[in-house]
Amino acid sequence: MTLDHVFDQYLRLIWYIVRQHVEESSVRDVVQDICLAVCEQYDKGMLPDNPGAWIRSIVRNKIADFYRNRSSQQRKHDIIAESKPADRLIDDPLSTLSCNEIRSFLQKMQPLDYTIVIQRYVAKASIREIAAEIGTQPDEVSNRLSYLKKLMKKRFH
Repeated sequence: MTLDHVFDQYLRLIWYIVRQHVEESSVRDVVQDICLAVCEQYDKGMLPDNPGAWIRSIVRNKIADFYRNRSSQQRKHDIIAESKPADRLIDDPLSTLSCNEIRSFLQKMQPLDYTIVIQRYVAKASIREIAAEIGTQPDEVSNRLSYLKKLMKKRFH
């Protein structure tokens, strides 16, 4: 069975199931995720004997992923909304500054500190990812971030 045949036969079912479980504004995104997962699994040679059950399984898992991600994002949003501005400064010290203030501060940094700040607050990389990228321990990155936050707080507040 070809991938075209799978989509010809099951795409309407995918749209129908997703529309039953996801609000209209997100249906297209979820269907795209499902189609991508089907293509990836097909490319890996994972087309089973019963493609209908396989498709329904992917649909069920992607809908669950959608709600899991939405729930996680909502919790993060609620935490940020409830936090005080000072708390947000600790989490993201760049959030309350103007572009000129940020640019001026970043231009004066050492290259390693610049990399750490950009990776953490612009690229949203984890401390472990940053440590791996610059070839150091996560504790060192955490210590540098703590020091840099204090510098920013002292300079701008």
